[in-house]
Amino acid sequence: MVSKFTFPYTFPLAHGALLGNRMLMILMLGSFSLFHGLKVVSEVTQTHGVATNETHNVVNDLPRIAVMISGIYFEQAMRTTHGNIIDYMGGGDDDSYDQNEKRTPQGPRPWDTFKEHVVRPLKRDFQERVDIFVCTNKIVGDAPGEITAAFTINSTGSTPQSHGISKEQFDRAQACFSKVAGFGRKYSYFMKVRPDFVFLTDIEDYSELRRDCMHSRFQRAWNIDGFRRCQSQLINRHCTSCNGQYSKARAFGPAQFGWIVDDMVFVAPFEIAKSVFMTGEEIQQLSNVRISKRSRWIGKNDLNMSTEGIYTNALVLNKVPMCPLCINGWPRGSNRDWSEHHAVCPNADAAYPCGRQRASVDEWVEYIKTGRLPGVVQKALDREGYDPRSPYGHGYSPDNPNGRASV
Repeated sequence: MVSKFTFPYTFPLAHGALLGNRMLMILMLGSFSLFHGLKVVSEVTQTHGVATNETHNVVNDLPRIAVMISGIYFEQAMRTTHGNIIDYMGGGDDDSYDQNEKRTPQGPRPWDTFKEHVVRPLKRDFQERVDIFVCTNKIVGDAPGEITAAFTINSTGSTPQSHGISKEQFDRAQACFSKVAGFGRKYSYFMKVRPDFVFLTDIEDYSELRRDCMHSRFQRAWNIDGFRRCQSQLINRHCTSCNGQYSKARAFGPAQFGWIVDDMVFVAPFEIAKSVFMTGEEIQQLSNVRISKRSRWIGKNDLNMSTEGIYTNALVLNKVPMCPLCINGWPRGSNRDWSEHHAVCPNADAAYPCGRQRASVDEWVEYIKTGRLPGVVQKALDREGYDPRSPYGHGYSPDNPNGRASV
């Protein structure tokens, strides 16, 4: 079934009218922005204790997932494409459908790849327990029968970027999540993807994802045992490197660890969803707080400069564990060069040899929850004389590569 919206159309969609078949999983696609006039109130700000939200009876029920397609209507998109609501949406405020650009986006139609590689596998694994929602500032185009409901999030302006983060992106995500959470159904998982994302392969089975971590591709990663090519969002060299073109000093020098999450595609279990969907203001406030052992965190400069890094910093401070997610694809509307992602890596399921003190995902989840480093990493720090009070040395040097262990 396809429903036709005339423009402008604000009722009843602004109140969450049902559009298609009643599936019980929500897919959330897109980047998010704050619209002035929309009051976004955070329900959870958790910086002490393991991230957890109130529980409902989803453990004993069959798993349900919510998919949220959230983004902004772009006039430029109307000139370059035609079709449904999602075709007229851009993926982000900072890199999609620049009004000064005259180019036509290339590549497959994102909605077609979404139906083939996301909706079909979800319905296979969750049966009909899937809901798909759209959140946008202006509804233009047809509503595909797969869409459960569409929400209009109004805006009278935009919030400027500050310290590398676009607050609008996260405010809109949080507003969309709030609307979906209040839709009247109980979801085990919430999946977010930007609307212009091109999926190259089927997503994996999400019905049994662990419930104590956020699942995402990583833009940077180090010392994670088993970290695969398909779990990397690195723009360049992602088929050969987990962290870009790193130097010999990084490969063989002092122990490092950590990750930078991708905010284009991720899955949040219900138990920690409110801690994942923070407002831009909450994330910005936490950007001034240093995470523990920041000097050892891979891509530490990103933690205070890039949108993904600042978001990662806030997640760590909120004690949200993060687990790598396998996604093959790229954002068609981005102005950056994603050509290396236009095809699946020939070794997409192979693991990177990233770091010499690799620890399991289970151990890294435990670290975020408790602050206890994996044993292999802690031993490496001890050998380096990580404790500045130690009389045996104060860190790595080329003359003493094994720290106090060689003293």
